[in-house]
Amino acid sequence: MDSALRGALRPRDVLEVVAEAGAVGAATRVLLTAAASAAVAGVAVLLIDAGGRVDGAAVEAAVRRRLLEVGATHVAPRQVVTNVLLQRVSGATQLLLAIKALPEVMEQHNSAPGAAPLRLLIIDAVGSSYWTERAAATGGGAAAARPPPPPLQQAQQAQQAPRSSPLALHSAYPALARDVHGAARALQ
Repeated sequence: MDSALRGALRPRDVLEVVAEAGAVGAATRVLLTAAASAAVAGVAVLLIDAGGRVDGAAVEAAVRRRLLEVGATHVAPRQVVTNVLLQRVSGATQLLLAIKALPEVMEQHNSAPGAAPLRLLIIDAVGSSYWTERAAATGGGAAAARPPPPPLQQAQQAQQAPRSSPLALHSAYPALARDVHGAARALQ
């Protein structure tokens, strides 16, 4: 990731990590690694989990790995984990509200005595609410309740299905993308 970014994340940059279907776990690990790296460096991170895949244990495991990588075995992982503010949202409306509340969250966090400066916003699985809401709007929720076809039939269907491209923030929620860019300008 460092080589792809030419060394580091820069203030106000908006970076979107998009993964193919089936590789979302890898994308989440990349985002957790970025959050842990920032937290170990003394920067607070707001990690918004829109996909329900991140919890405190995952954040702590990422921080432990990063502390080992940098040789900071004397630092307590739980102390560093406090630099990662985890917020779970479900649905586009909650995600949009979380983004719109970012200036107040930053002000409140940064004014707390001894708080690491909040300088990084990470949103995991921004597209998951798009697909969930789309399925619900088209009646896909009932189809999801049906039992899956046998494995051989699944494999045949997968071979016949056209490969879909990953969903990008800009294509799913153009207004949300504008708000994320606006929030990035607030991260100084």
